[in-house]
Amino acid sequence: MRHLIAVTSNLASFTITFLVLLALLLSGCQDADTESDNTPSYTISGTIQAEDASFVENALVTIDGIEAIALTDANGDFVVASADDFESTALLSASKDGFESYSQEVTLINDGDTYKIEGVITLAESIPWDYIEIEVQPSNSEERTFKSARQSVLTIAGRDDVCDCTVTLSGKAYKVGGKKTTAYILLAVDASGSSSEKTIGDQTVFEIEINALKALVNRLTEDEKLNVAIIRFASEATLPLAFTTDLEAVISTLNGMTPETPRTSGAATNYQAALELAIESFKTENPKKKDIKTMVFLSDGIPTHPFDSGITQEKGDRLSAVEAAKQLKEENIVVNTFAVNVVSKLTTLPAISAITGGFYYDHETEATINSIVKYSLVGLKGIEVINETTDTQALGFELFPDGRFSGEVCLTDDSHNYIKVTPLVCEDCEKPAYQKVKASCAGEECSACAGQFTMLELKYNGPLENVAIRVEQLKKAPKTDTIFDDTVSAQETFQFFGSAKDKTMGPNILIYVNDVLNAEFITSCGEPKTLPGLVSGDIEVVRGYSRNGGLICAGG
Repeated sequence: MRHLIAVTSNLASFTITFLVLLALLLSGCQDADTESDNTPSYTISGTIQAEDASFVENALVTIDGIEAIALTDANGDFVVASADDFESTALLSASKDGFESYSQEVTLINDGDTYKIEGVITLAESIPWDYIEIEVQPSNSEERTFKSARQSVLTIAGRDDVCDCTVTLSGKAYKVGGKKTTAYILLAVDASGSSSEKTIGDQTVFEIEINALKALVNRLTEDEKLNVAIIRFASEATLPLAFTTDLEAVISTLNGMTPETPRTSGAATNYQAALELAIESFKTENPKKKDIKTMVFLSDGIPTHPFDSGITQEKGDRLSAVEAAKQLKEENIVVNTFAVNVVSKLTTLPAISAITGGFYYDHETEATINSIVKYSLVGLKGIEVINETTDTQALGFELFPDGRFSGEVCLTDDSHNYIKVTPLVCEDCEKPAYQKVKASCAGEECSACAGQFTMLELKYNGPLENVAIRVEQLKKAPKTDTIFDDTVSAQETFQFFGSAKDKTMGPNILIYVNDVLNAEFITSCGEPKTLPGLVSGDIEVVRGYSRNGGLICAGG
């Protein structure tokens, strides 16, 4: 993540800029991405540390939506500068790979034009992934092919000199979600006047935005559990396309969109309107607790509306966007922001991502089109697949924006192969949460439990419809973690994963039906063994995975 640095203009550039702004003011026209005054007069300083009290370097800090002039240094210290004065409190947001996004109101200690954060800000370590499903299919031909979503067929040449055979390993992973999760992805397009004026090569910023989003949509899979919508925003925000599973309709809508004409009444940039319309759009779908609600928010500038002229950014423009982002956080809507060719240091995009728990990406050129398709919209940074038996990593593995992954893994016939699959929630942090699968050239194999249970699929055999089932994982007595809490019908199956840092379930789990203890299972691989077919109360084991053994065999 690159920090944006303001470049001091020389006298000639300043004169030209002044004359242009004066002409715009006299004409009453509006442009979208001009700062009212970028001369810092007030500063806020503070320190950021990790949970182990070590200092956090290179964290991106924002105060009330103002991007920090510098990242935190080796001592965790930062300084945020602003042309606007501060109040006694402010909203501090901080983000750093390997840590959960931080966003809290902080108390400011004032000394004239300088302020200091009361206390030290502590960032929590990134939470591991929540859900993964894996499928292993044998590949038998010399020329092995597989097709992913709407992409062209990828051909992988035979590699008999490297491995005895290959299998196609595919699946889906979410940082937060489950088997029943529906993903709602909202694309927000900045159509302000500046997006049609500024050019990157032979394309406008708006064309870059549209092409990038079309490339992203082409990496998605048409599925009843994937819904996409589009918001277009400038001075106001509109919904050209409500949530739909029809990806062709998404592409068609993007193709038909145009930006506002520069220096007209509709050409300002209103982040608040876009974010508030997003809240309304998600509520219309009535998403469930485990559903994914995420935004892809592209912009080339800063909010300059709804306050005053729309030509320059007023403090209210920025703060209204921050307040709207706080509302999204309350609705569990994650916003991933993409800054396209932004040259200003005064941008609220990093704050919006930090507040809502999303990622912030910055691009200057056409790289946006090539890069956006590589980013997961479900809280992941990558997927790592290693055959521990042969000590080789699967190269060219693909992670798609909707959490799907697919690739080929080399196997040996000499012994059973244990493949370690790790969804990455950060690029440079520990990887304790993984799932191993056991495979041969014929496909996936089962084995005995090893390293505690990570996943269980159970079935409710009771007579009641729509019962409330809650699964508790024991921690240090008497404490428990709730790892499943949902409504289930008779004969319906349900899945869940462990809540420990390595995704295990500990020694045993307790299952409550309508708040009454109904069943208990051993999840430590101990006795009596928890195997497919085992029944406790009204609950039957259908399928299970252990951390190091993979799929559990029915016979133990």
